Amino acid sequence: GGGAHARKDAAKVRPNFFLAVRVDDPEVVLGIEQVQAAATAADSALEELRIPTDKMHFTLSVMHLADEAAIAAVLAVLKAREDKPSMEVRVGGLGHFGDSVLWLGMVEGPGFAALCELQSELAAALGAPALTDAGVVVVDGDRSWTAHCTLFKRRGRDSAPIRRALLDTAEARARDLGGMKVTRVELCEMASAPDGYYVVHGGVSLGSSAS
Repeated sequence: GGGAHARKDAAKVRPNFFLAVRVDDPEVVLGIEQVQAAATAADSALEELRIPTDKMHFTLSVMHLADEAAIAAVLAVLKAREDKPSMEVRVGGLGHFGDSVLWLGMVEGPGFAALCELQSELAAALGAPALTDAGVVVVDGDRSWTAHCTLFKRRGRDSAPIRRALLDTAEARARDLGGMKVTRVELCEMASAPDGYYVVHGGVSLGSSAS
C-alpha cells in the first residue's frame, strides 16, 4: 500500500527540513553553555563537535520536502494547531544516540506531556496520505519520539566518538536547567540563516487563535 511505499521512500531520501521548538530562553542557554564547558573540560576532543548555542532547538519531526507545495502543506498542518495553548516545560537530563550525539532532554511534567501530545498529533497529520501526495516524506515517523536538544554531534567517522563516560561528568550540571515556555513551533530548513540559526519558513504561534 501507499504507507509501505512511503516508508520505503523515507529510507532512501535525505532529510532537508524539520519541525522545531527553538531554545532561546537566556537562563536555559546559559545552562547549556555551562554543560558544554563541563563536557569539553572532560574531553577536549569534543570542542570541534560542539553545536553553537545559536542553533539550539528541540526537534519534533524530521522530513524531506520535495518543493514549495510540500512546504505549504506542512505550514497548513501547523496553522491548524494555533488553538493549542503554549506550555511550560523544564529542560534537563542528558542522553546520547550511540557515540554520535550527546543531547539534553526534558523533565517529565504537565508541560512535557502536552508537548508530547502535540508532537504525536503533528506526526499523525504529517504522515497522512494527502501529505505524502503533496511531497512530504517523514523520515523519522517509524521511531518513537525522544525530546532532544543536540549539544554535541559527531561529523563522520574521522571525528572523535562521544564517550558515554561524559554523561556522568556533565550530568550533574544538566539535571535541571530551568523552565522554558513553548510558544511557537517552526518549520526549519537544514541550512544556516544569517543570525546563526536555521532558515525558518514559517510556523505556528501556540494559543494565537484564542487572543
